Parts: sequence; structure tokens; C-alpha cells
Amino acid sequence: MTAKRSPLPAPLWTLDLHGTVPARALQLVQQEIASRYPRGHSPGLVITGRGLHSEGGKSPVQAMVKKYLYSAEARTKGVKNVQPDGQGGAFRVDLYAPGQAPKPTPDP
Repeated sequence: MTAKRSPLPAPLWTLDLHGTVPARALQLVQQEIASRYPRGHSPGLVITGRGLHSEGGKSPVQAMVKKYLYSAEARTKGVKNVQPDGQGGAFRVDLYAPGQAPKPTPDP
């Protein structure tokens, strides 16, 4: 018998980047994280869209945001445990305040 996985907690905050250009989307993500970093606020959801209406069917916003969220710079701002959502158009982000230790992410 396999153990049931508990559902992921609902996001405490959401940032929807639909309709933004990549440079502005990156700026908004950085501002959102910087404003929440002192208090933590985990988990969050950054919605990029999948790029279905973009040239080539790939989202340039998603590519830029993904690169940032997985960067060393983002980790210094408390970003931990970044996970693509099941639909492919968003990222779940755990954000921890300075000195706050993240809880281990359960194995899939």
C-alpha cells in the first residue's frame, strides 16, 4: 500500500504576469520577492502563462522568470523549493525570511 501524499498548501500570494513583456515581468518578480523577503510569506505562485499565444509557442516571460527563480541571486533573497506547477504555466515558490530555515520538500 502506498502512502497518500498530502496536497500542497494553497499559495499565500500570487503574482500574475500575463500580458507583461519579459523585462517588466522580471522586474515585477524581483519587486514582489524583495517586498516579501523580510517576512517570508511561503508558499507563493508566480503565473507566467505557457506561451500558447507567443511566437513559437514558447513563453519568453516564463523562460526569463524561470532563469531568475533558479538563480543564486534569488536564493540570496529567500527563494527556495521552486517547482513548476502541473499545468506548465506557473511556478510554486517557497520564500523564507532571513534566518528562517526551510522545511524539507517531500519526495515525489
